[in-house]
Amino acid sequence: MLHSKKEPLRSKFARKHYIDTWDAEDVDAWEAGGKDIAKRNLIWSVIAEHVGFSVWSIWSVMVLFMPTEIYGIDAAGKFFLVAVPTLVGSILRIPYTVATAKFGGRNWTIFSALILLVPTLATLYLMLNPGHSYTTFILVAASRVSVAATSRRR
Repeated sequence: MLHSKKEPLRSKFARKHYIDTWDAEDVDAWEAGGKDIAKRNLIWSVIAEHVGFSVWSIWSVMVLFMPTEIYGIDAAGKFFLVAVPTLVGSILRIPYTVATAKFGGRNWTIFSALILLVPTLATLYLMLNPGHSYTTFILVAASRVSVAATSRRR
């Protein structure tokens, strides 16, 4: 059977991905699907925050324990490398907040967690191949802004 011209096939089978209105006291809306959406959002949010803080923690500890004789970075340089993601991320909190409103909280949370793969893989490459410039380390540190910018986005 063919679908009618009034109702496109996509809209007929499309799943509702968002809550139109939110009223914390509306029990009917909560039971009609709001509870499931909120639970799914909470699960993804917890996973994304865990990934973000894990990446941040690993970076901080890893940088401080990098041998100076191998990587050529002194104590002051190491502390600056640890501070760079926080400094750049604090500037980008406003655009990240706007992106959350534009793309949706769950979508942006998942995207910002997945984008952490880029600096994580770059860090792995730098650690396995010493001899890169300090500027390269600064750029990789700055690419970790997703962690700092998203740490309090909701």
